[in-house]
Amino acid sequence: MNNYNYHPIISIITVNFNGKRFLKDLFNSIAGLEYPRERIQTIMVDNGSKDNSCDFVRENFPWVNILRLDRNYGYSSGNNEGFKIADGEFIALINNDCIVEKKWLSELVNAAVDNVAADKKADKKNCQKFGAVCPKVLFFHSYLPLEFSIDKANAKISNVKIKSKSLENNRSAVKLNESIKYLKGFLPVSRDNIGYLSSWTFSKNSLIAIPVFSKNPGFTLEFEIISEFNSSKFEIFIINPEDNENRRVKKVHECVLKDGLNNVCINFNDNLEAYSKDIINSCGLEINRNFYARDRGFNSFDDSQFVNTEEIFSPSGSSMLINRALLDEVGYFDRDFFTYYEDLDLFWRARLKGWKVYFTPYSVVRHYHCGTGREWSYSFTYHVLRNRLIAIFKSGWWFLFFKNCFSFFVSILAGISQYLYSILRGKKQDRPDIRVRLRVFFELFYWLPKKLFYRIMNRRAAVIKDREIKKWFKNF
Repeated sequence: MNNYNYHPIISIITVNFNGKRFLKDLFNSIAGLEYPRERIQTIMVDNGSKDNSCDFVRENFPWVNILRLDRNYGYSSGNNEGFKIADGEFIALINNDCIVEKKWLSELVNAAVDNVAADKKADKKNCQKFGAVCPKVLFFHSYLPLEFSIDKANAKISNVKIKSKSLENNRSAVKLNESIKYLKGFLPVSRDNIGYLSSWTFSKNSLIAIPVFSKNPGFTLEFEIISEFNSSKFEIFIINPEDNENRRVKKVHECVLKDGLNNVCINFNDNLEAYSKDIINSCGLEINRNFYARDRGFNSFDDSQFVNTEEIFSPSGSSMLINRALLDEVGYFDRDFFTYYEDLDLFWRARLKGWKVYFTPYSVVRHYHCGTGREWSYSFTYHVLRNRLIAIFKSGWWFLFFKNCFSFFVSILAGISQYLYSILRGKKQDRPDIRVRLRVFFELFYWLPKKLFYRIMNRRAAVIKDREIKKWFKNF
């Protein structure tokens, strides 16, 4: 059912912290939305930025309402402050390092109105209610899929540097190397402090994806490869990941590796848009039986595997449309979740009260991903580990909580044991993960009593049984 004649007031909220380099693209894309301009309220909550973000937006996008906070309160509290001044019947959240396609908002609204009507028709008691819908989130750039093929498996690769000499991102200052995807056969993947791949191993056929910039297709790919075998045949192909029968589209490099160090340099001068593919960042969140969450479709090529509007457990925080009535009943994001797991925490609480969440593939966002935060940094690891356990304590059943606490404690002991063993062998390791886990462990003695009241309220208010939550468990 199409509902384009109905245009509820929408409040769009983005939280910004020193993200000036992204804001031009974001607000230009919002200005181009196919949705009545007078029905949109746009709010930027600025978390005490020091890069003149507010002045830039005030000068270039005067229609944006700026709420300037005195310091960085994080994603959750930033959005909560935006909720307080939002006038919309629905509230759209969008990360500052995203751009939205023209039908992003209209398709979210269409899905919302359709599912509100369907829920009312299906459930006269209103036990199941439309709560939110999220779009398909793609990585910002399209990607050139390359298959690295070697006739002798398990070749060792080290000191890898993948550079671009002629390729520049004219949209923002994100480094090319941080956008490269190592999709298959590259283990372990580690980067140096400027984004180059520093050490990995690949098997016979490995898959890498290089970002393609349509306005400047030519670039140079350079790397070093150390072969343990002499006369190994090494080939690189552009592939079509959707076609299993004719997977290899074009050979772009062929050489015979010598034993030891080999330097490889490949020039790509053709227009590569015809070969490029979109890669999915998120189609909503899914959970496993330990309540680890992951993005559906993450790092997979967008080959029409998500084509229907469907119910999901939770939207991803990068973009969503929320029913204001959900926030009025369930509450806002937990302000103590500075970042990460705040989306799952809110929508777990909402689901216990009967609210439903959907995904629609017709609404599309492009996302830099960790444009203003670095994945697997100390801060990232700390907040993910801590917030997951607190979310389980607040909304989960006791066995789930104690099982995860026990596993977490065992992981600390295992890490300490491995660290001490490495010292005894004279191979001392740098294990920042141990420090993070110990910090989280001791902080739980503060956070759990503080969150006990919220646990009692969440569990008492639940109209959905835990067995309904367990139906969403996936194996990963």
